Amino acid sequence: MIELFFSYAEPKVALARASLETGELEAAGRAAHSLKSSAGNLGAQELARVSNDVEAAALKQDEKEVRRLLEDLEPAFARAKARLEELRRGLAK
Repeated sequence: MIELFFSYAEPKVALARASLETGELEAAGRAAHSLKSSAGNLGAQELARVSNDVEAAALKQDEKEVRRLLEDLEPAFARAKARLEELRRGLAK
């Protein structure tokens, strides 16, 4: 399940960033929505919260806020990934 999350989530983070850069706030919001759900299912609450905030800002068409929040999303994903990798290593023992 963790491997599936990594293969799914990393492209969603990249898609949110790329969508913002091309002015597609709706697509950035959809990517964040998908990320929010999968992060929440694995207990990555910080990532789920930031994803929710990105989604909400995108729905409001607030490009400045989406841009600011994406600066939080990428490190939140990195922290979630590190914690989940630790968990995976612990389960493999």
